[in-house]
Amino acid sequence: MSWGTDEIAAPATDTWGSAAVADDTPTDNAEGTAEGEAPTTPAPAVGELSKEKYVSKARDAGWNEATAIDFSKYQNGGAEDNDWHGAAASYEWKDEYGDVGPEVLQLEMILFGGEFQMKRGERMEPLELKVNIEGPVLIKPIKSFDEAGLHPIIQSNVEKCGYDKPTPIQAYAIPAVLQAMDVVGVAQTGSGKTAAYLIPVLSRLMGKAKKLAAPKPNTADPSYNPQFHKVKAEPLVVVVVPTRELAIQIFDEARRLCYRSMLRPCVAYGGLPMKICVEELGKGCDILIASPGRLCDLMDKPHVLTMSRVKYTIIDEADEMLDADWESELSKIMAGGGKYI
Repeated sequence: MSWGTDEIAAPATDTWGSAAVADDTPTDNAEGTAEGEAPTTPAPAVGELSKEKYVSKARDAGWNEATAIDFSKYQNGGAEDNDWHGAAASYEWKDEYGDVGPEVLQLEMILFGGEFQMKRGERMEPLELKVNIEGPVLIKPIKSFDEAGLHPIIQSNVEKCGYDKPTPIQAYAIPAVLQAMDVVGVAQTGSGKTAAYLIPVLSRLMGKAKKLAAPKPNTADPSYNPQFHKVKAEPLVVVVVPTRELAIQIFDEARRLCYRSMLRPCVAYGGLPMKICVEELGKGCDILIASPGRLCDLMDKPHVLTMSRVKYTIIDEADEMLDADWESELSKIMAGGGKYI
């Protein structure tokens, strides 16, 4: 065989594929030690650092000592709950709140500030674009979120997210969803598509959540135990996404937009330990963001999840989800699973 300009002959092999030894005559090692003696450690070349000096230089530059991973923590369902994004903090509702929950400043800082601060998409600034609408009804776009007639809590959360003015996809999709229309929206990455469907869907549910939502356990009760005080998840909204990264991204936005409401978001994706996923769903779930494989697995567990209360089904990245590779999963999801108890 030829590699570059040099030719290398492949060694002869026996019937088991191991290389045949052509000459077993012992030779001296590279350091010139006699047979049977351990080879000496070569001295560092000129300009190279010894291990001790290398470690010392790394410490001076701010590097820490390597920490061994305790793999025992990752057995039987994963590490600590807080290490998994599926168990990230959401607003936990209490029945005594009435229609609107009080502010929780510590959670508010997590959701809207610090390292989790809302990152604006690359194309979030208002643009003058030509928008094509297909359908029997012409949609009048909104020029501001105030025009949309959103629920006050959703309006407040939109402002906390830093949305100043609707992007083109939001300007048309929000009024369409608020008018109970089916919507297929196409827009560039970073143009605010997630908020374009979450904002109106959550706003429409806010006034009806107490009537439509399934019961939830009181997680604030000191005696609450997720193993015993759990319910069957009965989401009102299901968002199906092709990847876990997108699922986590949408879950973050749902956590922000559901702040101070009784709507509780959950996320389910492959890689999240099933134990933690089931535990979070057992706390109650109104908005479920899920990858197709994990969602189908959960639909086969009717004591954990039922689709009987779903009012809105959203397919994110629909062009990818309609690929033949997802056909069986998507057919099952759209059919509701066919199992209810």
